[in-house]
Amino acid sequence: MGTKARIPRAHRYRLGPGYGSALEVIMSRTLLPLTLCLLLPACGDKDPADDTAGLAGDEIDCSWFEGDNCWKDAVASAAACAAPDEYGVWNADFTSCSFTDGTEVRFDTPAPVAGSPTEDDFFDFVWNFDIVVGGSVCLNYGTDDTLWSVDTPDGTFTSYTEGGTTQYTCPAGDQYTIGAFSLFSDCDWNTLPGYISSSGGSSLSFGLTGGAEDLTLFRCDLAR
Repeated sequence: MGTKARIPRAHRYRLGPGYGSALEVIMSRTLLPLTLCLLLPACGDKDPADDTAGLAGDEIDCSWFEGDNCWKDAVASAAACAAPDEYGVWNADFTSCSFTDGTEVRFDTPAPVAGSPTEDDFFDFVWNFDIVVGGSVCLNYGTDDTLWSVDTPDGTFTSYTEGGTTQYTCPAGDQYTIGAFSLFSDCDWNTLPGYISSSGGSSLSFGLTGGAEDLTLFRCDLAR
């Protein structure tokens, strides 16, 4: 079987829910800090010390992301649930994707690819899916406007945003907060917890960023 050359339709990065869908557009990470500065209120004249008021947790700075942390541990744990390095095959309504070893990705709503009822919703798509390994849910990814979570074999990591503050809750229950000003203006974007998704035609890939290494969780397409 030949290999098709594919040009991705779009890439979507998400580093913190609650900052608006305008952040989830086609752009490289090098352009995102400028966009964020334009979108966040009073960017440049707000005291960073005021950013984390109101949410429980130890205040952190960029060094937390650069060192060992529970997000890196969560990504490492998620690797045990990642689909094989191949394209899984969509079912008829794009709500599940099956792999040759029996792994399955199950979506709450049809995935945003060509031919799906959500094909035009890629940038506004609400990601909620399970990765099923050996007949049992190994990983759950869920998100809404202010929160996203990854449930791995070692527990649940949650990122919650309220106002200008992001709060991370680790599987062990410890919590950390950082203000948007510090998060987006000072920190290396490659170290921040988040995800990346890519779509082109009927293909879709999804992965986690900010771990010791970026992790691809799955790639799906029509039968090849």
